[in-house]
Amino acid sequence: TTPAGSGGNQWCPTEAVANGDGAVVIGMTPSASSAGSLLAVYSINTNGTLRYRSSRMLPTSAQYLSTFAFDRTGSWLAAGDGAGLHLYHFVNDVLTLTGSASIQGGVQQIAWDRNGDIYWLGQACCGRFAVYSASSTGKLTENTAASNFAPEDPGEEGGTYMAVDPL
Repeated sequence: TTPAGSGGNQWCPTEAVANGDGAVVIGMTPSASSAGSLLAVYSINTNGTLRYRSSRMLPTSAQYLSTFAFDRTGSWLAAGDGAGLHLYHFVNDVLTLTGSASIQGGVQQIAWDRNGDIYWLGQACCGRFAVYSASSTGKLTENTAASNFAPEDPGEEGGTYMAVDPL
C-alpha cells in the first residue's frame, strides 16, 4: 500500500532505510511535478511484508528527495532534498520534523558519525560540505570549523563522494 496521492498523484519509491527496530522509511517522489516528496513509514511484519503506518511531506517546495539516513539509535532521521537538510524524530512509527537548514544547491549525500553528527555533501555542481550537530531536542547547529572543508572538484572524471567513520 502506498500513501494516498492528492489530485490523482501517484507516488514512486526512490530509496529505503531501516531503523534496525522493525521499521523502514521509504522516500517517495510524485508522478506529477507540482507535488513535493514525502517519507512513508512502514512496519516490517514477521513474514517480511510491509504495513503502511504514516507519512510526512518534506517541509519545502523541493520536488525530489535526494537522500536520507537514520542515526545509530534508529530514532533520528536526517533527510536531504533540493532545498536543504531536515531532521526528524522517529517515535511510534511517526516522523516529527524538529529542525531544518537551508542549503543552496541541495544535498547529495548524508552520513552520521558515531557521535551523532550529520555530514552532508552538496550536489556536484556546488561541491559544498558541512557538518551539523543535533541537540537532544533535534535542533541543528552547523559545526563551522569542520564545514570549512571543500571537496576538490572532480571535473569531467566523475562525482564527489564522502566516507564517514561509521557508527
